[in-house]
Amino acid sequence: MLDLAETGAPSLGKDIRARRLKGETIGELENLRRDKIIDAPITGTAYKFSHDIFFEWVFFRLLIDRGDEWPDALIAAGEPPLLARIVSLHSQYVFESGGTWSAGLDPLAARPLRPQWRRAWLLGPSASSHFQRQQAIFENVLFAADGALLKKIPRLVPSRTNHPEPANPAKPGCEFRGLDHRPCRRPMGLAVRSGVLG
Repeated sequence: MLDLAETGAPSLGKDIRARRLKGETIGELENLRRDKIIDAPITGTAYKFSHDIFFEWVFFRLLIDRGDEWPDALIAAGEPPLLARIVSLHSQYVFESGGTWSAGLDPLAARPLRPQWRRAWLLGPSASSHFQRQQAIFENVLFAADGALLKKIPRLVPSRTNHPEPANPAKPGCEFRGLDHRPCRRPMGLAVRSGVLG
């Protein structure tokens, strides 16, 4: 399955050419088709994952398998933005498993990668059920070196949108006047977006 993830990563698992697969993988293709994990648009030549979740799962397993070299899988795939969700899941996995989550930032800093991977790595633990219990690990990374990483977060996590506030009679000049006119708008802050701070 890892071979399918590596070979199919540039197309997000939608165009996997049999000629690029290892012999042992080719031997398993029929079983994977029978289990409806992969489809064969061109039998014997081209395969694809039957659902995105199957590709995401095997790519996640590939990142785990790569150890400290996991960012190389992103580079080999061409860094498609849709892999950010999988990077966040990998970050959460490392955070929850008691691994050295903070060390995951080192391979990202050592390579000329897009900032989205660092953002995905940083925000992954905030979705963990272990986050509050292990929050000190997260905070130690953010506040190290006089908060150097914390100061970068506004650039790593840009505001994407504004959300209208509901009408508030206690706030003068803040009445809802229809969908085309919303005088009371506020930027969606980091704490609201990520649930990490605040």
